[in-house]
Amino acid sequence: IAGISTSIPTSSNSET
Repeated sequence: IAGISTSIPTSSNSET
C-alpha cells in the first residue's frame, strides 16, 4: 500500500 494508485485508488491517489 503506497501513495501511488496501482489499480483502485485506496486512500489518496497521488500518481494516477
